[in-house]
Amino acid sequence: LSVDDKAPPLAAASASSPSAASKNVTAEKDYWNSFYSRFNISHPSQFCVMTAIEVDSARPIVEFGCGNARDSIYLATHGFTVYGCDLSKPAIEQNMEKSKDVPNIDFVVVDAANAQQVQAVIDKARAASEVDNVNIYTRFFLHSIDETQEAKFFAALSSALTAGDKLYFEFRSA
Repeated sequence: LSVDDKAPPLAAASASSPSAASKNVTAEKDYWNSFYSRFNISHPSQFCVMTAIEVDSARPIVEFGCGNARDSIYLATHGFTVYGCDLSKPAIEQNMEKSKDVPNIDFVVVDAANAQQVQAVIDKARAASEVDNVNIYTRFFLHSIDETQEAKFFAALSSALTAGDKLYFEFRSA
């Protein structure tokens, strides 16, 4: 496995979202539903463009924390098969609407701390692919979840991934 991770600027997230110690799924869903109802950027991140150059295009990409889908849509319009995952159902619904004419893209509501949901979307990507391996992509996602959620996400990935799968993470660190 190789490593290389999505959310608003940290100050904005911490000002409006629950603290890391008290995060819960309901509060998080409410925060992200509100955030994505107001926030929409259509151009891809620099990390996404760099990843598109480096990643094996035959492998499907599973993006956790896809948010407004700016990177998922860019990757799909450049020939990748993409599964965009987010906790926010309204964001997923908006992404499905704005990408209805984009081939090879699917959006799924996924709680990344739920091992069954992580496994299901990775299995779905693997089953629809002609190759055995997948690429996992997250951008500015890890710093938006608390340590408990992060541990559950990594445990879920550890169980779901196989030798040869690749991780592409962009994240902030302290």
